[in-house]
Amino acid sequence: MENKSDNAAPRRAHTSREIWQGLTILALLHVLFVLLCLAATIAGLGDPYAGIAYAAFIGFTQFVYVIPALLITWRMRRSGWMKGILIGAALTFLVTSTCALAFKYGNL
Repeated sequence: MENKSDNAAPRRAHTSREIWQGLTILALLHVLFVLLCLAATIAGLGDPYAGIAYAAFIGFTQFVYVIPALLITWRMRRSGWMKGILIGAALTFLVTSTCALAFKYGNL
């Protein structure tokens, strides 16, 4: 009888370099998103302030491109990239939410 663990693909251990690569991927996606929002605003597509609002609230709108990025990295079995993207998305959400609350309720 064969042991099932013999046929299973070995699990790759992720490195901190892969996590940094995931953070870099998310940063590039953020830059691309902001550029697309600003280009849509300049081109006059839709409401003139919609692109600026989407870019300003990137913590909430990032899920439009973070979820597909996570699915792609999951399919590629790049757990380090996935963790980097998740860490970056969480940090982006926390920072932008904190800033939004500070501007709304603070004296900023």
